[in-house]
Amino acid sequence: PEWFGEADMFTGELVNGAFKDLTFPKAMEGQTHDMYGMLRAPWNTNPNPKITRYFDMCQTNHAKLPSCSLFESWMQVEDFTE
Repeated sequence: PEWFGEADMFTGELVNGAFKDLTFPKAMEGQTHDMYGMLRAPWNTNPNPKITRYFDMCQTNHAKLPSCSLFESWMQVEDFTE
């Protein structure tokens, strides 16, 4: 499981590791928050208060988290409807 732990393939929730039961706190007034009021990026649309890891990104399934070079290749696409 290492430090970050393994994620459930369906829920994305960590099943073991140091951050397994960690949840995001509610933001206080004036703090940047997501649409659910949790203290995380405003563009995060995940309603789950637990830390999650998903393996499906840009319609590509990964057994591991994608590398920086893979993210970079996605950003080179001119038409995201491909």
